[in-house]
Amino acid sequence: AGLRYDHVHYAFANSLPAGSTRYKQQETNNFNILAPKLGLTYDLGANNGLYANYSIGFQPPETSSLYSSRQLTPLTQATFNNYEAGGWYTTSDKKLYAELSLYDMEGHNEIISQLMPDNTTQNQNAGATRHRGVEYSISYAPLPVLSLRFNGTNALHTYINYSEVRSNAAGKSYSIAYNGNRMNNAPAWIANTEITWRPLFAPGFRLATEWQHIGGYFTNAANTKSYPGYNVYNLRTGYQFKKRTLKGVGVWLNVLNLADKLYATTVTGNQYGDTYNAAPPRTYTLGISYAISKY
Repeated sequence: AGLRYDHVHYAFANSLPAGSTRYKQQETNNFNILAPKLGLTYDLGANNGLYANYSIGFQPPETSSLYSSRQLTPLTQATFNNYEAGGWYTTSDKKLYAELSLYDMEGHNEIISQLMPDNTTQNQNAGATRHRGVEYSISYAPLPVLSLRFNGTNALHTYINYSEVRSNAAGKSYSIAYNGNRMNNAPAWIANTEITWRPLFAPGFRLATEWQHIGGYFTNAANTKSYPGYNVYNLRTGYQFKKRTLKGVGVWLNVLNLADKLYATTVTGNQYGDTYNAAPPRTYTLGISYAISKY
């Protein structure tokens, strides 16, 4: 059990003239919270166990959001009620290790980016959001030369109480509620898998292939636009010298986005369409390392 107190005090003063800065001139803000944390861990032995915990999270606004001249909406701190339970398991032969975690997190006044009618963004506090999901990790080594790793999360991120203000052609403002909608830019499935081969005939050599998956997600709060996500494959290889003359020297070559796939790391919807942040094309990284040992 634990109890934590956070207090954040900002006293912002801008010495630049109002006409030559994109930040506000002067503002003072205070954010604080007294938050408990309760947890339980039970060790079943043989590297197996269970755990459960409850905690309250705290997130004050960033200074770049608070004091930007474009930020017209006052921001308050966000809090999160988080419930989590899970466990870990290892087989008797130590070849398989697995972790599983279930969580339910409800956010209050969560700070999100809102698209304005002039196509600019404005941060604001959402009334309430909910994040429910499962996280899992599996490591398996069927052979001394071969190992597999799989990590993933399946989650549902929804607006519980959230609305945006819009203006019609006549200039009148109106509110649109998105209660129950999926949060934008929140994939339902994220996964990462890697298979590594370390041949016995070449001690120190490793070759690994990696699969990165980002599932589809909505690009706007209205859930009328979406992006299908992407799959990316990477290749990683390296060699650690074992001979005395070069001991401690390592070289590696990584090829990221092996298939040279065209995809976007993030996609944001706006009133004119979607904005795509393009990912890098196929990228090669060559590196050399040296570890100093006293022996």
